[in-house]
Amino acid sequence: MRLKHGELLFLNVDPHDFADPEFSETALGVSDPRRVVIEITERTAIKDYPKFRERLKAFREIGFRFAVDDAGSGYAGLGSIANLEPDFIKLDMSLINCIDTNFIKQNLVETMVRFANDQGAMVIAEGVERAEEFETVQSLGVHLVQGFFLHRPERPDGQPSATAPAESVAPPAA
Repeated sequence: MRLKHGELLFLNVDPHDFADPEFSETALGVSDPRRVVIEITERTAIKDYPKFRERLKAFREIGFRFAVDDAGSGYAGLGSIANLEPDFIKLDMSLINCIDTNFIKQNLVETMVRFANDQGAMVIAEGVERAEEFETVQSLGVHLVQGFFLHRPERPDGQPSATAPAESVAPPAA
């Protein structure tokens, strides 16, 4: 896969993969690790944070970046964000859905953006499907957005796909 200038590849990885000695920073065969963001999917709990952080350190040292995926759902809570020190925090679509009419969600997202700014991280709003959601996350300072509002998924041949998940990530327009 060839990335265009300025593009990053986000790669979903389960925390348990880091326990596998075969899974290593060199085994991924990435020519420019600075362009790869490993998304920690956290569908399962991380049991040994010190050991896990040590594995992440080896990846970070050669340029890989990290994201906490689906923050606000499942195990991807505040503790994970604090322990993983991610470069990107991907907010679960459950926080984004109807955010334009939910003051509590707006406050949570605004607080997360402020926290990310203080930590040098970026917030990505997942599941932005309507213009009102887009406008709201933009006004809250969210750095990047992902969802059907921006781009419908396509098959490799360029034809629209109704079943593939949307993976486009873009900054909100200023």
